[in-house]
Amino acid sequence: MTNVRFLEGKCVALMRSLEQGSESLWIFEQAGAEVLLVPTIKVVPPESYDEFDSAAARFEDFRYLIFTSVNAVKMTAQRFRELGVEKRHEKLKVVAVGSKTAQACIECGFPVNIVPQFFSAKGVIERLKNEVIPGKEFFIPASAIAGVEIRDRLIMEGGKVVQTPVYDVDLPDENINRDSRELLELKHPEIFVFTSPSTFRNFVRIFVEGSCTDYFENKVVAAIGPSTAKEISGYGVNVSLVPEEFTLEGVLRALYEFFSKERH
Repeated sequence: MTNVRFLEGKCVALMRSLEQGSESLWIFEQAGAEVLLVPTIKVVPPESYDEFDSAAARFEDFRYLIFTSVNAVKMTAQRFRELGVEKRHEKLKVVAVGSKTAQACIECGFPVNIVPQFFSAKGVIERLKNEVIPGKEFFIPASAIAGVEIRDRLIMEGGKVVQTPVYDVDLPDENINRDSRELLELKHPEIFVFTSPSTFRNFVRIFVEGSCTDYFENKVVAAIGPSTAKEISGYGVNVSLVPEEFTLEGVLRALYEFFSKERH
């Protein structure tokens, strides 16, 4: 599939933060697509670092550090630098959910011990069951609006878990929204790729004036994972595809299968 330009003549709208999105355009461009980066989130510090700083102060008590996103890795590394916290200690194991998260960990100085085969809460729990969860302490720095499924399932398995906000998401600046709106109206993308529930919620808030169902009618709507698909469906929008692997490369493969079926 690498050399197949199956998206030739199609326009893809990719919803990510400005920083992450610019690194991801090539994934769809290599398949022949024109790609519009439509930033619908801006990563910002949390309202308060109190919970995070409290956990960081006893960092050596934790046996596992779990990262579920690239943003969580980068913002944790930044705050650790500000606090003077050493990122390594002898008994700590770092769990990275997803290959991109693992890559960010390495770049930010967190040695990765575990990357679950499946990039989901269930995948994390299944992998960690091999480690013997009861009594172990887990630290999950995450978004202020992150889900708590991993935390709750670890607690059910007997783990002691601290999940704290290390970043939040906000709407992009108005000048960025204005530029994005002009691009969307000019290019009329056929494919929309949403990379988190908040990228969809904010897209609707910024760009959709009438019915969501009408706006996305006859469009291909891709959700990077189940939680994003659930958010989209909740607005009455049909989700065209969810990849088996919850990455943009997975989305590309799912798009290839989607259009292959259309041709037959």
